[in-house]
Amino acid sequence: MSYMRLIFVIFFSQFATLSFAQFWQQLPDFPGNPRDDAAGFSIDDKHYCGTGRDDGFSCTRNFYRFNGTTQNWESGIPLPDGEGRQYASGFAHNGLGYILCGDDCNGNYFSSFWSFNPVNEQWSSLPALPSAGRAGCVHFILGDFLYLIGGKNNSGILHEVWQYSFITQTWQEKNNLPIPGIWRGIAFSFGNVGYIAAGKTTTTSWNSETWKYDPILDEWSIFQALSLGERSYVGSVQKDSCLYLFGGLDPNGQSLTSFEKINLNLFNIEYLPDFNSNPRKGSVCFSHEGDFYVCTGISGNIRLKETWKIEDVMYSKLIDEQMVQIFPIPTSDELFLKVDPLCIGEYIYLMDARGSVVFKHRIQTNQDKLSLSHLPKGHYRIVYQNYSKPIVVGD
Repeated sequence: MSYMRLIFVIFFSQFATLSFAQFWQQLPDFPGNPRDDAAGFSIDDKHYCGTGRDDGFSCTRNFYRFNGTTQNWESGIPLPDGEGRQYASGFAHNGLGYILCGDDCNGNYFSSFWSFNPVNEQWSSLPALPSAGRAGCVHFILGDFLYLIGGKNNSGILHEVWQYSFITQTWQEKNNLPIPGIWRGIAFSFGNVGYIAAGKTTTTSWNSETWKYDPILDEWSIFQALSLGERSYVGSVQKDSCLYLFGGLDPNGQSLTSFEKINLNLFNIEYLPDFNSNPRKGSVCFSHEGDFYVCTGISGNIRLKETWKIEDVMYSKLIDEQMVQIFPIPTSDELFLKVDPLCIGEYIYLMDARGSVVFKHRIQTNQDKLSLSHLPKGHYRIVYQNYSKPIVVGD
C-alpha cells in the first residue's frame, strides 16, 4: 500500500506564548581593545560600537561596526582627536548615528555632540548641550525630538531634562525630574510617551520606580504598571513594541546574567534564557533581524571584547493573523503563503515538538512557497510573531 505524505494545518487565533529552544552562541570578538561603558548605534544592517574605557584604563575614541549580513566585525571611523570618552549616549535617528556627552576618564565631562553619516563615513559636530558636561545620562526619542535626562558630573547625579530638535538643531531645557536624579538607568519611548526606570538617584540611593513623561504637558508621573526594580548598567534594545534588557549591576554589587523581554502594549515581563557565560555590565547591545547581540562590557574587574548572540528572540513588527494565509489544506511536501505586502521581509519559523526551530523562512513575495519534503513525520508548529498554527506531518 502506498501512502501520500500529507501536511494538515489547523488554524486558531488565540494569542500564544511561544517557547523557542534558544541558545547563546559566541561570535568573533570585537576587534578593538577590551572595554566597558562603550556606546553604540545601528543603521540598517550595520551596528556600531565604540568609545568606552579600555583595559589600559584609558578612554577610547575608535569605532568598529558589526555587519549583520556577514556576521563579522569591520573597521569603523574614530571620533576626532581629543574626543575619547566613556558613558556617552549613543543612538540612531533617520539614518544617522549620534554620540553625545560622556567623560574623559580623568574627571572631565563632555557636552559635545557628534553625528555620523554612513554614506560618506564622516563625523560632524552638532550644537553642544548648552549646560555643564555630563556622563551616564539616559535618553529617549519622541518624533523628531531627543530627550537627554540626568547623568552625572562633578556636582553629583543630575535631574535636568533637555530636549533637542533634530530639525532645527536647537536645545531647550524642560521640567526637571521629580526625583533627585538618574544615572546609568533605563529609558525608552512608546506611543509618544517617554519612560525612565532603574539607575541611581544619588551616590547611595537607587531608583525603584518607573517614571512616565508627557511631552505635551512637560510633566512626569509615576507609572505603576511596570516595575523594573533597582539595578544599573543595564544593556537595552527596543524593537517596536518590545523592550529587551540584558545584564547590569544590582545594589549588592553583583553583575547579572538576566535577559528579559517587556511587552510595551501589556507592560508584562517575560524572562528569556539567562546569559550562559560570565555575568557582565556596561555592555553594548543591538539587534539584527530576529537575533539579539551583546558585545564588550566588564565581568568582575576584567574588561571584555567578546561578542555573543541569541537567535530568534526578536521580531521587527507585529504581523496580524489576518495578514497571512497558509494553503492548500491538506498538502504534500509544500505549503504556500499568501501575505499582505507589509509582511515582506518578515520571518516564518517552523518548530518541532521540543520547541527547536527546524526551518526559518524570510518572506520574499506576497505569495511564497515553503518546501517541507526534508522534514521527518511528526508534529510541528508554524510561527509568525505571537501567533502559531500546529502542523502534523505524516505518511
